Amino acid sequence: MELNCIGWASALMLCVYEFINEKKSLLSFPSFDIPNMRFVECGLAISKTANHDTFLLEEFIDTGGHGNWFVKYLNNNSAKPRTLSNHRQAHCAEFLSFAQHVQFWKTDGLAFVSDLQGMISFVQRSVCLLFI
Repeated sequence: MELNCIGWASALMLCVYEFINEKKSLLSFPSFDIPNMRFVECGLAISKTANHDTFLLEEFIDTGGHGNWFVKYLNNNSAKPRTLSNHRQAHCAEFLSFAQHVQFWKTDGLAFVSDLQGMISFVQRSVCLLFI
């Protein structure tokens, strides 16, 4: 079930970036940075043993000890982003709130990703998100 959830969450995030690109083609580029966000890569591993042990494998998120901390951006109970003192984290939280609104609108109110959390990689300027 979690593998399906990550697949749907990734598709919903892709929908957000398609919406942004569509608007960029009609309007000018925004004056602010649009975060490059994604969900962790994952897959299913099934052993060849008689009992076929099955495991969900998720991408390793290396914090590297360089100030990269796991952050809770949005809770399940509100689309309002958490108040974060780090400017980049706060910007990502606002973007994720926007993403939820786009997802809700594009699916006619049927779906959006909630409980968004992850980390910022200051080296790669990307954010890895976990759907829990």
